[in-house]
Amino acid sequence: MDWLSEVVVSRGRMQGLVFKDKGEVEYLDVGDFYQSGIPKEEDIVIRARLDSADFSPAESEDVLPHFGLVLPQGRHNKHTLWQVAVQNRRLFVPALALMRAMFVPTRFMLEEFFKPQAIDQVSWSNQEAPPTIHLEASWARQAKGLRLRDPTPLLAWIHSCPTARVMADSVHVSALSGKVHMELPLCQMDLRLRGIAHSTGVLVTTVEVMSIESREASFPGGDAPKLCIPGKSRKRPTAYAPHKELQEYSVLENSQGTVFISDEEWPEILETLQKFRDVRTGRLDKRQLLDGILVKLHTKKPWRKCAYRVGSWNNAAQTFRDMEEKGSLLPVLKYLRESRST
Repeated sequence: MDWLSEVVVSRGRMQGLVFKDKGEVEYLDVGDFYQSGIPKEEDIVIRARLDSADFSPAESEDVLPHFGLVLPQGRHNKHTLWQVAVQNRRLFVPALALMRAMFVPTRFMLEEFFKPQAIDQVSWSNQEAPPTIHLEASWARQAKGLRLRDPTPLLAWIHSCPTARVMADSVHVSALSGKVHMELPLCQMDLRLRGIAHSTGVLVTTVEVMSIESREASFPGGDAPKLCIPGKSRKRPTAYAPHKELQEYSVLENSQGTVFISDEEWPEILETLQKFRDVRTGRLDKRQLLDGILVKLHTKKPWRKCAYRVGSWNNAAQTFRDMEEKGSLLPVLKYLRESRST
């Protein structure tokens, strides 16, 4: 697993210091922060409505070793790790994971916010309520040519709300002192979080912001704005709806001592999948691919470290997400728990 511990500036160039699994050290360009710097593994999905005031700094030196992230002796972590409670479970959220969620499209926007006065470099506002956002010309051409996600909703929110503006400016200011950190704005956020589960809590590795509701008036005056953010999903973004905030997918063994789907269970599962417009698995056997997902959920190992009957860990992880999006995963797991507990 990778961990971005601090930012270093040498000869006018900003880079990140990343520690690897076996203690190796790597210098990472800021332009690669969108894809490296925090672990990629995930074995739990959480949907929660959180207030930024509920986040507090965690002691990273006490938390990270539980997830296999140990810095060499003499090195200190300067990457802020937030903690927040959800249903009596502690979530540990790296600052970089929140940055990726806030500054979209992440691949291009995240790097900009490590530069000075980033918000004014990429856009300007007419200072009305609600503001009209104009992208800087070269940035607008690049975004249009590459068909990037529309950044104007988030930029409008940052331009409008004082603490959101402080958040944007704080990334560069913190980096100058070696920190991977940003100030949190006054808001409530509907989040989908993925991460690594442990008895001490969950290390969040991916954050997706579904909507943001500010708790402060905007700069030009008026009501505090509410923002729905287009996510990576092809579904239309919606505001927060009542949802089970913490989803843990438990899998029981069958009478034969395995978690594989039996011949008796498969017809019922297949019917459930068809009710939810089925799940595409290409040429891979659907039942055997589901067996791999059940093994992963039962053992709670990272996707990459599980053995699969067909395909690869990427096939299994993508099918898992597809089932979750279509709503077929929980009914399948519920059926298996009920049938195997009797």
